[in-house]
This record gives sequence, C-alpha cells and structure tokens, in this order.
Amino acid sequence: MATFAGTTQKCNSCEKTVYFVELITDNKVYHKACFLDATTARVP
Repeated sequence: MATFAGTTQKCNSCEKTVYFVELITDNKVYHKACFLDATTARVP
C-alpha cells in the first residue's frame, strides 16, 4: 500500500495543513478556496 506524505506547510488563512495538490502560493501558502476568499475580500 502506498503512503501519502503531506506537507508541513500551513494555510495562512485557516492554519490547516496544505497538501501539494491544493497548494497556491502568493509569497504565502493558501488552499485554493482560502486564497479566493482572501483575494475577493480585498476588492472594493
């Protein structure tokens, strides 16, 4: 059985572990959904 190794990187928005498949970086680490929430919150 194959094991899946996660990363130790935490999302800057929700502080949960971010796996490579769902990783988005903008000089910070985010989940895709958290990144979209963070970027749309800044729109005036």
